Amino acid sequence: MLEIFKDRRTQKRISHSLETNYKILDNPNLSSASEYKKAQIKNISLGGLCLHSEQSLKVGNMLRVNFILEEDDKKIDTFCEVKWCKRDINGFLLGLSFITLTREEEEHIINFINQCN
Repeated sequence: MLEIFKDRRTQKRISHSLETNYKILDNPNLSSASEYKKAQIKNISLGGLCLHSEQSLKVGNMLRVNFILEEDDKKIDTFCEVKWCKRDINGFLLGLSFITLTREEEEHIINFINQCN
């Protein structure tokens, strides 16, 4: 198979809709940078997640993200980096990479992914 057609993801990813809150940590130019915004998780893996947001962000922006994994009722409160952003019909899709996950949070995400399959 040609290299350009291979999926570069190293982690199992599932499509699942979850509500989340995020806060931009590193952009003083945004007037509401210190406020949490609501967004919708579109998919998740141990490496990161895809958010649907009303706000466009820049690659490299640092975010604080928190959400609850429904089946286990486990809260994840972590830091992420924006890896990509593209316009969608109703806003923007953001590809986020987890920066900090505790071992316990990793286990919760793994269990959640396994339960959803």
